[in-house]
Amino acid sequence: MPFVVMAKPTDPFKFETHDVDGIKVHMNKSATAKKGGVVIYVERFLWIKRLEVRGLKL
Repeated sequence: MPFVVMAKPTDPFKFETHDVDGIKVHMNKSATAKKGGVVIYVERFLWIKRLEVRGLKL
């Protein structure tokens, strides 16, 4: 299952780095995006916020 971690990758050679609106996004090189692309967004439930990812092939 895809997931988002707010940290630098432990093995940077396994990741591609993209700069999106001033934010560095590290995506695993083995990940494959769906036709519409990958979207990372904030999910909110009451007072809890977390990052979610959508658009990766499983």
